[in-house]
Amino acid sequence: MDKDIEELRGLLPAPVSADLTADRHRLLKEHLMQEITEPAVARRQRRRLAVALVAAAAVAGLATVGAVMGLRDEPARAPVVALPSATATTTKPGLPDTPLGQFATQVALVASQSDLTVGKDQYLYVKSRVAFRNGEGRDKDLGLDPLHDREIWLPGDAKKKALVKENGHTEEFSVGQTNEQRFAGLPTDPHRLLEKIYKDTAGTGHGREEAAFDQIHYYLVEALPPSPELLAALYQAAALIPGVEKVDAVDAIGRHGVALALHDKFDGSRSEWIFNPKTFAYLGERSVQVESKDGRKAGGINSTTAVLEVAVVDKAGQSK
Repeated sequence: MDKDIEELRGLLPAPVSADLTADRHRLLKEHLMQEITEPAVARRQRRRLAVALVAAAAVAGLATVGAVMGLRDEPARAPVVALPSATATTTKPGLPDTPLGQFATQVALVASQSDLTVGKDQYLYVKSRVAFRNGEGRDKDLGLDPLHDREIWLPGDAKKKALVKENGHTEEFSVGQTNEQRFAGLPTDPHRLLEKIYKDTAGTGHGREEAAFDQIHYYLVEALPPSPELLAALYQAAALIPGVEKVDAVDAIGRHGVALALHDKFDGSRSEWIFNPKTFAYLGERSVQVESKDGRKAGGINSTTAVLEVAVVDKAGQSK
């Protein structure tokens, strides 16, 4: 198992850097604080034009405790790991026997193999490469900011400060709740889980399906579900949402993958969670503008991310 997990780790090029403007730095700080503390409906109003946080939990499921993902030159060529078939019963059953259902089941099976834990005196460390739309004007599409690195340290103890670094800027913030509190009451059966999420998000967001997809994203974004069973169930629940589809996608550093995606008809964008099509390892995410709306042209990229490293470390600021 350890060998298989090692083989799933991504292979990435060396980092690049770019400077943040004062306005972007302010936006980063405001969005990060609100992403941690606000309900889904408030986050939804800003997410498409704000910084896209990385869904690190999926990658955390591929890393052993205390290990760091190695950086290599050709991550898309990671060896294929023998996984159970899409009809295996090691995760909760119930997804339809469709290409989407089979793909989501394989993603869930990989997630269910996670043994990563973060102790009270430790931090979940995530390094990613990100870019997002430059400017928020409704009448202009200024394209993406330059790709740049982002690092975050999330404490196992909610009383301790979290830390984020982006292009030379460093911010500390309070997470506000323990990991257990964030995921309290969530069942590991994907059907029951989706029903609860529908109930919790009723009347919010851009619609029933979009609000549920966004809420699942909130549970996965730079966080660690308390059990691999819940992590797997979150992906399965996402695949059960009407309108979610399987699409080809490319992450922020050019790795081609397959994504769980949902088209938001309100703002014309499509959210994509991208996975390696052979190993089902999480690669990153992006938001694509599929309809021209509010000054954003169809085909444009609103945000894009790629996960570079994941580790459990002993102190904030530590990468290995």
